Amino acid sequence: MRHSGKVTSASFAPDGHHVLTAAADGSVRLWDLAVTMVAPVCTRPSSNANGTRFLVSTNDAFQVFDLVSGAPVSSPVPVGASLEKAELSADGGFVIGTLQSEPGRPARLLRVWEAASGRSVGQGFLLTNPPGRVCLSSGGGRLTVCSGDAARIWDVSSAKPLSELLSHQKPVGFCCFSPDEKHLATVSSNIVHVWDAATGRDAFSPIVHSVGVSHVAFSPDSSVFVTSTADDQFRPCSARVWNTATGQPAGPPLNHGDGVLQANFSPDGRLVATASEDFTAVVWETATGLPVTPPLPHGHHVYSAVFSSDSRWLLTTSPDGTARVWSVETGEPLTPSLRHPDMIANGVFLPDNRHVVTFGMSRGVWVWDLPIDQRPVEDLIVLERLLSGDKRSSAQDWARLRQQYPADFLASPGETGIWHEWEALADEGRGRWFAAAFHWTQLSAIRTNDASVSKHLANAQARLGKNN
Repeated sequence: MRHSGKVTSASFAPDGHHVLTAAADGSVRLWDLAVTMVAPVCTRPSSNANGTRFLVSTNDAFQVFDLVSGAPVSSPVPVGASLEKAELSADGGFVIGTLQSEPGRPARLLRVWEAASGRSVGQGFLLTNPPGRVCLSSGGGRLTVCSGDAARIWDVSSAKPLSELLSHQKPVGFCCFSPDEKHLATVSSNIVHVWDAATGRDAFSPIVHSVGVSHVAFSPDSSVFVTSTADDQFRPCSARVWNTATGQPAGPPLNHGDGVLQANFSPDGRLVATASEDFTAVVWETATGLPVTPPLPHGHHVYSAVFSSDSRWLLTTSPDGTARVWSVETGEPLTPSLRHPDMIANGVFLPDNRHVVTFGMSRGVWVWDLPIDQRPVEDLIVLERLLSGDKRSSAQDWARLRQQYPADFLASPGETGIWHEWEALADEGRGRWFAAAFHWTQLSAIRTNDASVSKHLANAQARLGKNN
């Protein structure tokens, strides 16, 4: 019974005719012992890189859903009883699947489908061995398959190779196409190759870095790309922007005190955000390499830093299970830490900028709502002063804003009870028994069955009686 990853557990069904197995890659399979075949069982859902969709697959079909609403984007797409792995392209427009061509043989069939329609794009690629890393161009026209220290570019529609084997000195750890689909970047240890995606020829000589390359990203207009460096040592590292046409530096190094795990461009291409192991993220000008923000402090390494669609906000994620949204203009946090029960690998803004999606190391996915206050800034400043007891506020401000925003001047019974309890305990400590009795009386009307409130009230009334 072959699996796509190391088997971590297995158990018999009560009927004795089926076995349920789980693998380290998150897949789950139900085996029919009578025919030694996999019965269709849902594997763990996976989402696309920009957080808009998620994919559910079995061994013989897949279906794509909207990540926020949960509504199906496609009908179930049957693919035959040999689907080993399925994943969404970065934009969620395509599904890339690996199928077993013949039981017991290493050859695999790689296929691409349109996510919304389920229509197959081309007939697929027959590979002599299971593929390693796979990346698809944004338009779905070209696909790169990496295996060991080699890669190859394919035309998806015709299933014909566009390049010979692209050789590297060490295993290929990362690949990505430029947005205009004209270039392919591959990373092999500390060397970055940029290839002509139509021919597979080197666009320029490989770029050699002093330490390992952790990430590569192209600008939205594909004119430049940024590389990040990091290793397992504590040492200064950097990111750098390069010209896509020439391979020459397009700016100075973007320096950090430790490894740079990721760097990404803003949607308008003017800015680059770096995420570092030195517990900071920084936003820089693409053209000059000058910092736009001070280092944004975190409690742990920063795994990722990505911009909102309008380039005004930055989302950062850390392995301590936190994420946070920052103002690019001021460098100030716009949200508290968004805490998770898992280490967070990365996150993205949804196109509406009203939600962020975060992805956990254990493949959990969280969608966070970002409520935006549309009230005038001047009113918010005065409101903050009023509600915090600032002496600069006036009775006229109170009357105007209470009429304009009544919900901000209302307290829930729970909030009222907490205030009465706080004041009552403070008054007890100061021997102000009349005030304490007043607050405990008010609290007893809110917490009608709380024996401790009744006890405190009786004590305060007894003290009042003695004093009188």
